[in-house]
Amino acid sequence: MEMTDIKAYRTMEEADAEDIRPVLVIGKLGNGKSTLCNALVEGDHFAVGTGTSPETNTAQFASKWLGEIKLKVIDTPDITTLEMTPDQMKQEVEKWQEMTKPGPDVIILTVRCDVRYTAEEWAIYKEISGLWGEGPRGRLVVVFTFGDCQDLPIDEELKTECPELQSVLRDADWNYIVFDKTDPVSRKEAVERVVEVIHGEYTAVSHVPKNTKPRPSRFVIVLTVLMLLAAAGCIASLVMEHMGAAVACVACVVVLLVVTLLWVCCRKEKQERLLPK
Repeated sequence: MEMTDIKAYRTMEEADAEDIRPVLVIGKLGNGKSTLCNALVEGDHFAVGTGTSPETNTAQFASKWLGEIKLKVIDTPDITTLEMTPDQMKQEVEKWQEMTKPGPDVIILTVRCDVRYTAEEWAIYKEISGLWGEGPRGRLVVVFTFGDCQDLPIDEELKTECPELQSVLRDADWNYIVFDKTDPVSRKEAVERVVEVIHGEYTAVSHVPKNTKPRPSRFVIVLTVLMLLAAAGCIASLVMEHMGAAVACVACVVVLLVVTLLWVCCRKEKQERLLPK
């Protein structure tokens, strides 16, 4: 489905291969993919669902001129909800690859900002990434949809989000934006962000939420404490055999402090690696 040319002196058929910039939009059913696609091409070219049944059963596209480039926006189905076999899912993703040759300039992952990120969404992202066959890093943009339902600033919410979503954001180099379909400014910003990525003008450093870090697993915490206590007990028993109880207590305390300090340093280094350099 092709859009009417927005520049009178150029027609859609005049587009050279280098002018066409594919933008692939992926995400879970109900995350607002089609609504976002309509905003990017400024029209109602994609059917928008209102229930749990998908309106998009196969990939479709619409195009629009933005200056000297032709934006080709591809709306994709949630392949995990279409009762496809693994081979059919692979064929659908191969179709996306064919539609975006020689490769998408931008891959947009839609995530609702008004609900918690789920294991199901993480599985969809990993499934598509695996079928695609190459990493999206450098081209991935996370668009938080349903921005009109958002309660807190997105930077605040991301500080406590699950490690899976933070992993996705690292794949995107922390390139994300909140999309509010009811706000004309928000719709314009979504288009501008896509253009920035296409031209290589976007830098993510200023968008990384401060103090963002994963929540450590309770199992890891308990296991670490038990290991520290066991190590201290062994050392104390050995020292008591040779130097007495008083010295053993002092040695035990020193060992505990050293091991705890090392553990804290390791945790800090791991958290710092979560942020882009």
